[in-house]
Amino acid sequence: MITILSYEQPFWLLISASFCLFIFIFLLEHFRKIALRYESESDIQNDSRQSTNGECLSPECIRCNKTKKVLECGQQKLSLYSKENGLFNKDEISALMKDIQQSLSRISRSEDVTNLCSDIEHIASTPNVLFIRGLREQSIVSRFEFSGLNVLIDNYNQIKLEFMHLYQSPLPETKAMWKVNTTDKGKWEIAQLIDQGCPTRASQLCPLTMNFLGQISSVMRKNVFGNAAFSLVHPNTFIERHSGSTNCRIRCHLGLQIPFNCCTLEVGGSYNNWKEGHVICFNDAFPHSVAHTGHEDSGPRVILMVDLWHPDITESQRKLIDFAFSSEDARA
Repeated sequence: MITILSYEQPFWLLISASFCLFIFIFLLEHFRKIALRYESESDIQNDSRQSTNGECLSPECIRCNKTKKVLECGQQKLSLYSKENGLFNKDEISALMKDIQQSLSRISRSEDVTNLCSDIEHIASTPNVLFIRGLREQSIVSRFEFSGLNVLIDNYNQIKLEFMHLYQSPLPETKAMWKVNTTDKGKWEIAQLIDQGCPTRASQLCPLTMNFLGQISSVMRKNVFGNAAFSLVHPNTFIERHSGSTNCRIRCHLGLQIPFNCCTLEVGGSYNNWKEGHVICFNDAFPHSVAHTGHEDSGPRVILMVDLWHPDITESQRKLIDFAFSSEDARA
């Protein structure tokens, strides 16, 4: 009898240990999923980028919550730099310093863009942060003003495929990359690939799209005004009039999935329609709004959004703005 016990005891100990290990792994995975779900929900709540009154809820957004800080930081950098001999033209430094000062004065006078945007007849650009003098005031800009945009048009199907993989992924980590913007009506989702000049985790899952963007010389890459994202607007959604952060950029939309005859982009009082595989370039410093009036079965409107340099901004001005408004400094 003693011999039998000495033989069976290790066997039952092994079974018990395996069962306990299984329970431990199960509970660990269960709590990991709960933590990821909580983190995802927290990200959505903390990173919603626009409230119903046009103001952003994200504390890191330079358009709404770091407006003065970004301008003051740029002003300080240029002030210190102007005392030294460097690569930048002194006249261009002085001009940008004046633009920054005037932009700060405008903010101090509380000339809020949400008030300026309320009048449908108002067609001047009204950026929230930085206004550069001397640039052409056009709400819609021809795509032929920018070299390299054909790479987006020619590879539209591959970009759309990467969007679908990103949006349809069942992984909680990937789902958390999609932020829900608050709107008066409907639902608007966005996944940033470049967020205020910084590549995101989502960009690592879209290597083809990022490669195509890298082939376009006019893409904003090194300052806080540059963004690239997949934007998805659900049926029966209205995004109220709002303006972007600066008039030195032009926003480009590549249509990826466009329901028929029910989606409209209004910019400065003019109405435009997206087309799949085509681009619309517009100055988002002009008040603009989006409407998707389709029924639930019409599907969402999906575009790739990317910020380009205004064609009137010179190469030396680009470098100066990149220096003054570096994405690294603004996030510090």
